[in-house]
Amino acid sequence: MFAVVVVEGKPIMAVTAATSSTQSVAQSIWQEIRLQQAQQAADRADQNARALTDQAAAAKKVAERDQETARSLAVQADQAQQAAGQASLGLEAVRSVSRLSTQFAGQLDKVVRAVTPAQTQRSAPAQSSPVINAQGQVTGKVVNVTA
Repeated sequence: MFAVVVVEGKPIMAVTAATSSTQSVAQSIWQEIRLQQAQQAADRADQNARALTDQAAAAKKVAERDQETARSLAVQADQAQQAAGQASLGLEAVRSVSRLSTQFAGQLDKVVRAVTPAQTQRSAPAQSSPVINAQGQVTGKVVNVTA
């Protein structure tokens, strides 16, 4: 007598029942089934490991890209901080110049007030003084028209 054992649609063993013991045949069949199940489990584990490796590689690429973005943003932040510092220095310089200009204008006004009465008393009413341009050339005369 000859029989073929089929598990999950696959023939796994041919059995002759003439002289074999039934227990020995059953053990052989179970060993074959366990071997196939172990092979299938190993194949599934291998596929799972490959999928996880692919996911890890993709996550690593994303992390590297994000890290580069973070580095770039840090550089931009440093540059913006430097620009803000320079702007603050420029603002302080403008404020200083403005204060000095105000102080200078006040001092100039005091000098003009102090000098103006003395000049009008000393100058002759009919005399006119020459006008000199920035190159030192005489360009005309100032005429006093006050009566």
